[in-house]
Amino acid sequence: MGNAEIVKKWKTDLEALGFVYRDIMFQLKETTNRPLHFTISLQRNLHSETYMVHTMVLIKSPFAQDSRRQVLVSGQVPTELQQYLALKAHSRIAIG
Repeated sequence: MGNAEIVKKWKTDLEALGFVYRDIMFQLKETTNRPLHFTISLQRNLHSETYMVHTMVLIKSPFAQDSRRQVLVSGQVPTELQQYLALKAHSRIAIG
């Protein structure tokens, strides 16, 4: 199962929570234009059919108009939750 398939399957659930898929990550819509912006990204393991789920809070200077977002806090979703999400996405592909 490729990254695009995982994104497609997660998209519905995350859109219901207020996320939009943009710039290869899920972004919380309500924080898009704020200095602190919450995102979720997926990274496929090159050696197996597993994924790492990263959460990030990005910061953008509210004082500079053209400032770029930078990672303020980054973390990984615990392995157990990642396995649950992968099984949920895989079962949707099998059913759908």
